[in-house]
Amino acid sequence: MLFTNGHKYHAFTTCVGWDNGDEINEMKDHPKCVDITMDTFRRNVNLADFRDEQLNMGYAVGSHDDGLHLKDDQYVGYHRSFFCGKPCYYFVWSCIEHIYMKAEDQNAINEMRVTRMKEERQNEIERDPLQAACLR
Repeated sequence: MLFTNGHKYHAFTTCVGWDNGDEINEMKDHPKCVDITMDTFRRNVNLADFRDEQLNMGYAVGSHDDGLHLKDDQYVGYHRSFFCGKPCYYFVWSCIEHIYMKAEDQNAINEMRVTRMKEERQNEIERDPLQAACLR
C-alpha cells in the first residue's frame, strides 16, 4: 500500500486510548516503519487535528505565540508506518504514540475492533456460565 497525499490522515488514537498494546508495538516495529521530519508529517496530516493536539499538550502554536513550540522540542519523533495493516503517520510525545490515519481506514479498524470485542465478550461468557446467567 502506497502513502499518498490524496486524502489527509486524521488523528485517530493514541497508545493510551487503544486497548491492544501488541498492535501498537507491531506499528513501531513494522519493517517499513521509517523516521520522518516534522515537515513531512505536517504535509500529510490534517493540520487542524495536529494543531488541536499541540494545544492540548500545552504547546504554543502560532508563530507569534510565546512558549515552547512542538517543532522546537527535540524529544518528539515523527514516523510513517502501518497500524493494523493500514498506512499511518504517528508522532511520539512523552512516550505516547499519537496515530493518524485516513478516515476510511479508521472506519475499517473500528469495525474490526468491535468484532474483536464482541468475540472476546462471547468467549468470556462461554468460560463463565454464572456470568452468562447474569446477563440474561
